[in-house]
Amino acid sequence: MILVVGLGNPGLEHSKTRHNIGFTALDMISERYSFENWKNKLNGHYATGIVGKQKTILLKPQTFMNMSGSCVKSFADYFKIENNNLFVIYDDIDLKLGVMKKKIGGGHAGHNGVKSIFENLQTSNFYKIRIGISRPEQKEKVANFVLSKFSLDELIMVKDVLEKVTNDFEKIIGCSSV
Repeated sequence: MILVVGLGNPGLEHSKTRHNIGFTALDMISERYSFENWKNKLNGHYATGIVGKQKTILLKPQTFMNMSGSCVKSFADYFKIENNNLFVIYDDIDLKLGVMKKKIGGGHAGHNGVKSIFENLQTSNFYKIRIGISRPEQKEKVANFVLSKFSLDELIMVKDVLEKVTNDFEKIIGCSSV
């Protein structure tokens, strides 16, 4: 069993923001693989299904971004998920808009949601699927930038990268024979 966490903030006011790209990715994956309806448990919305031949839990923590780690830890403990079966999808201002990168381990690069997961799991040894949202020109505007919505032109690039993540998801999580 694997746990795939999409990072974001709960509530309609946050639903289409850059910071919620993890939630949006999970919605698309859930639809693509016909996951069960979303349920509530342990401060998170979750859905279960099969990707390839792998039982998969999709999780949207409802604790707000900066406290995501407590929800992720609760799910990992409850479902007995090993760190090598944990995938976290989130926005990355250090990647250009429309770029996706996957890696295991490494730092949190100042992303407070990922930092919270590090602190709660006491490790950085899990998979990170970073989706580029670009960086604002002025560093002091980062907080407002990540909470802003994409422009119409940007939405085209976001849609393309999210479709790639969704269509290649079995390869991304390593359960494809391709």
